[in-house]
Amino acid sequence: MPNRKPKTAPPRAPATASAPGDDPWLYFEDVCALHEIEVRTLRHLRAHGEGPPFIRVGRRLRIRRSQAQKWFTDKYERAGQ
Repeated sequence: MPNRKPKTAPPRAPATASAPGDDPWLYFEDVCALHEIEVRTLRHLRAHGEGPPFIRVGRRLRIRRSQAQKWFTDKYERAGQ
């Protein structure tokens, strides 16, 4: 039997590699990193209908950066006002 290398996903460019003025698609993990939120916290919020409006692309959740930032601003930064 020949030695086979395990299949791995190709590396993806970080969300910050887009052109200025572009509104890139982010993965679930990227939103957590962008807003310094634990993955389990964002999963909990999403399960209770309080998370940002992700869409499902295949098996992955995606969201535009602008939508993620708007959600975070509405949810957390304006909460104390």
